[in-house]
Amino acid sequence: MTMPSFSRLAVLGLALLAAGAASAQTDSPFSTMPESRGTSYFLFAEPGAPTIEVLMLGEGTRNGIYRLQDGTSMVDAIALAGGTARSDSTERQIRTATVRLLRNVGGSTQVIYQVTPERLPLERDIQPSLQTGDVIETEVAYEVVKPPFTFRDGLEIAGRVASLVSAVILLTQRLRN
Repeated sequence: MTMPSFSRLAVLGLALLAAGAASAQTDSPFSTMPESRGTSYFLFAEPGAPTIEVLMLGEGTRNGIYRLQDGTSMVDAIALAGGTARSDSTERQIRTATVRLLRNVGGSTQVIYQVTPERLPLERDIQPSLQTGDVIETEVAYEVVKPPFTFRDGLEIAGRVASLVSAVILLTQRLRN
């Protein structure tokens, strides 16, 4: 597991600041932040049930603050947020998705759990319980794949070399005349 970079923590901090006003509850960990407009707030709990608040960030999910019934699993929380981007690859590109659970521990944000979306449902039993103030972050990285050298590439190079040789021979003959 790697620690998030400084810039990622800065973006996360700004997102947490922007998320503050979305919660009308005074017991929210996000309610002490400066007022902001445009942050979505979702409620998924039965009336009167104990709840937690989790911030969802990243590609594939509906970003916002989620008030969830206490005991909601990470898999269920992500499903309520619309799922997550998946890892995938094509002939020209590899897409790698990662889901992280970030938590404030001793005044610093730490990665508590990290997994690929494909492994998420398989690791349901070992995932940590969600707590108020947790951040679930989905990150997607793209890598361009350089295709292998093919027979067609060889033919193209041979054709260009033949054209160049023909041009040199033609110029040489014209210069002699």
